[in-house]
Amino acid sequence: MPKTFPCEQCGKTFSTSAHLRRHALLHSGLRPHKCDQCEQTFTQASHLKQHLQSHSGAKPFPCDQCGNSYTTRVSLRRHQLIHSGVREHTCDQCGTAFTWADDLKKHMRVHTGERPYTCELCGKSFPWVKSYKKHLKIHSGLKPCTCETCGKPFISNVVLRRHMKSHSDEKPYSCHECGKAYKSPQGLKFHCITHSGVKPFVCDRCGKSFSNPQSMYIHNLKHTKELVIPCEVCGKIFYTKPEMNSHMKVHKKRVKQVSSQ
Repeated sequence: MPKTFPCEQCGKTFSTSAHLRRHALLHSGLRPHKCDQCEQTFTQASHLKQHLQSHSGAKPFPCDQCGNSYTTRVSLRRHQLIHSGVREHTCDQCGTAFTWADDLKKHMRVHTGERPYTCELCGKSFPWVKSYKKHLKIHSGLKPCTCETCGKPFISNVVLRRHMKSHSDEKPYSCHECGKAYKSPQGLKFHCITHSGVKPFVCDRCGKSFSNPQSMYIHNLKHTKELVIPCEVCGKIFYTKPEMNSHMKVHKKRVKQVSSQ
């Protein structure tokens, strides 16, 4: 029987003492190998070497099915599961299936309400690291993604792509009930709610419900008065620009009436 080397902390066994020592670093918390470009640390030199490829842009491991390339063999094998169609990790609460156990674990936060990533600046918490990092850009003030058409900057490519649709008249998402078209699937989704009669967005101050988040946001401004727009002519207060623009037509109409007399 071959000799094995067990870990005293978790019981996992290894075929060599070298493998055991490398594994023991995970329990020690030591990460002696540091990237000199981004200061990320690693327990093993091989992991640092793989990480450095993300800075160089090198992706030496191509997928033989779709041609996508990856920085490590582990990333490639993980990707290839997509082509297999196997989704063996299923949520026992809603039945959604996932290719990887990590994705199921992240998904479970939807049901548990767990939000492990907390912003140290404002205290807001997030269920996923991606949404947490996106939020941090708001505090940094950085907007690295610029619209080539109008020059407006945005915090991410996702927000930029959404904005780019405002420069196009294309509306590829149509309602099958009334035919009304929208530039984004989100716009169509919120529109379809109006047909169902459901109003899932509820004001936590007065209980009034709305079919879309934009309507609720405008409504909430009247509670918080975070944004008020006074009329320069008569001083009347408004909470949205459309309301103000509609009101200004009254003054313009009166000016025309006076000038015609």
